[in-house]
Amino acid sequence: MGDAKIKTLLIEDSGFMRILLSDILRKDPTIEVVATAVNGLEGVEKVKSFRPDVVITDMVMPQYDGLYVVQELMKEMPLPIILLSSLDRTDPMNLTK
Repeated sequence: MGDAKIKTLLIEDSGFMRILLSDILRKDPTIEVVATAVNGLEGVEKVKSFRPDVVITDMVMPQYDGLYVVQELMKEMPLPIILLSSLDRTDPMNLTK
């Protein structure tokens, strides 16, 4: 059991952030990035194929956002999900100005 890694799937629409986050995760010897996806729809499909232990997903994506991921996975195959967001006060999506 000491060699078991946490299988992680990363969903991020930004190519730069996907590479950066994957590199950071791969530096931890206890984490294995089993797949990445560019939107929630692709991410949900890859979860079905790769069966990760945890999903890390961007909250705001142009197609099938993080909320879609959470709703679909909790219906079909509940697992831990970490939501990432870079919303700030200048972001038009931020309604708490």
